Amino acid sequence: MLITSFENLSDEIIMTIMEYSDDDGNDLLLYTCLKVNGGRFLLIQYLIKIGCYQQKANFHGQTLNDILEMEKNQQLLKFLKTEQLIQMNPETNK
Repeated sequence: MLITSFENLSDEIIMTIMEYSDDDGNDLLLYTCLKVNGGRFLLIQYLIKIGCYQQKANFHGQTLNDILEMEKNQQLLKFLKTEQLIQMNPETNK
């Protein structure tokens, strides 16, 4: 399983993966939310648990919360709230 493979990676490799950005400034967490369809819930859960920065904005100014508000990510948003993996803005409840 992919997640088991990630769990066996060294801290150095994990930090390299977490710091990578694509041409739009998306780190692996943002990239997975924006561009991967299906089978991403456990990977996103893992990335959050290992400490991917949730407030990072890509070059378009989008943060994780902005991306999770997109229609295509509503199931993912519900999952992350249920698992208590994301912190929502208390002023907007988003």
